[in-house]
Amino acid sequence: MYTKYATPDFERLIQFLPIEIRSEVQVEAGTEEQKRVVQPLWRFPWQQFTRFAIDPVRWQRLTPDQQKIYFLREAVAATELAMGDNWTALLLYPALIGAGTMGIFVEMQMGDNLGIGLAAGLAASAVYLLRRAEKGQKAQTAADEFAIRYAAQNGYSAEQAAALLLSAWQQIELLQGKAKTDYDSTMRRRNLEYLSQRGVGSPAPLSLNPKYQRKEL
Repeated sequence: MYTKYATPDFERLIQFLPIEIRSEVQVEAGTEEQKRVVQPLWRFPWQQFTRFAIDPVRWQRLTPDQQKIYFLREAVAATELAMGDNWTALLLYPALIGAGTMGIFVEMQMGDNLGIGLAAGLAASAVYLLRRAEKGQKAQTAADEFAIRYAAQNGYSAEQAAALLLSAWQQIELLQGKAKTDYDSTMRRRNLEYLSQRGVGSPAPLSLNPKYQRKEL
């Protein structure tokens, strides 16, 4: 279904990412049938790369600047670069997913159906909680603001980056057929509208996630 990326257009997106995560991200050409224009692909805790499938047809509806800022933001969110000191999401939930997955294999070898069920329940609960932590308003806003600060240090003004991110996000929502917005989306849009007019406040460290602290830009 997916083809390994090898186009200069996708490579341009990779090269605009912070150096901390540049080697961790891969892009593949997706299809018009995929639900999201930029679709994160499943990543097991032990896998090295964070992979995305981009639908080239809908993706071309964005300008090159919109593409760069939007993909930057998606990569920052997916790699947890902007999750800061949220140790529960960074360490506990992935550890529980790994423990639950390992438990399933162990219990399968022992033929213990109850143990398999408990291990599967643990892994499923951890996946749900991790996804909620990553998708919550606080995490989404942190990813937006991190991307804007990074873009402001790499050729854009903060106001310009916020406006590009907002317009790209709204356009992609239309391309994905989303007509309704929830509370979190409304607050995120208002924050981006504010940033597009006022910019960001005092600079924050680019590497908010402790696991990237020792890597230099």
